[in-house]
Amino acid sequence: MKITKYLFGLALLSLVLMTSCDKENEGAIFGSGANNVSWETNKVDIVTDDSEVEVPVKISRTNKSGNLTVNYTVKASTDGIFSDDCKGTVTFADGEIMKLVNVKANIKEKGQKYTYTMTFDDATKGDIDQAYSRNLAQEIKISVLQYSWVDAGTCTFIDAVFYDNAVTVPDVQIIRAKESKNPYIFRIVKPYQKLAEYNNFEEDIEFFADAEDIEFYLNEDGSPNSIKETITIVPGDVNFYFYTTGGYAGYCKFNYKNGMFIVNHLLDWFGDGPYLGQYAFIWDVPSLQ
Repeated sequence: MKITKYLFGLALLSLVLMTSCDKENEGAIFGSGANNVSWETNKVDIVTDDSEVEVPVKISRTNKSGNLTVNYTVKASTDGIFSDDCKGTVTFADGEIMKLVNVKANIKEKGQKYTYTMTFDDATKGDIDQAYSRNLAQEIKISVLQYSWVDAGTCTFIDAVFYDNAVTVPDVQIIRAKESKNPYIFRIVKPYQKLAEYNNFEEDIEFFADAEDIEFYLNEDGSPNSIKETITIVPGDVNFYFYTTGGYAGYCKFNYKNGMFIVNHLLDWFGDGPYLGQYAFIWDVPSLQ
């Protein structure tokens, strides 16, 4: 398998490496002696077909010396949906730099978005070095949605990243979240596994074994809205990311042109990047009414 790489100029490359395609998800900057505590991200959006969901959320600190107790408050959009195992308090032992909060959601109604917001208390915020504060997530908002997934036809999927020439696979299934409305939620089911199997790329069949569905969103008139922000392929211990939305609109686009949906994105290949990437799919949009 070969990946087609298009390097940016050095100035832009440095800028992208310092930030994220989604500026709301900036990670912690390390190096301060303060207890710079941060959630792993500002938001987590879960779309599922399960009525019960567990979301593990990381809290990190930059100074690992000594014991540290961190408190947070919670706010739920609806009572009786969420619970978390730490109940507002997390204690770091000497030498620990990461703790896990497991948030559970018992969804009552399909198509209804439920949110759970966890915010560090004032004492915790006050122990953050203000020089780094904008890069630390002091609040995290978790949203969960449950849908019934129904068939929405098939598409022809075209990859233009992993191979020297664009590679095509026909008859890849698309499913729709039945209860979703404007934007409407769809998923291309395991396109990279299908691509490797169809073209008999034996090595790539194993490589793409854990690749996720591609989730995308359409407006009421069937035009492109957006792509789910990150798709992760995990071959063994290595992550591969597609960045598809966010602060780099010139490089992250979801368009429809000449009968084809086209996604331009940034990508990170084995921690080596970012690079420009692209994939596309040809699909007859079903009635959204």
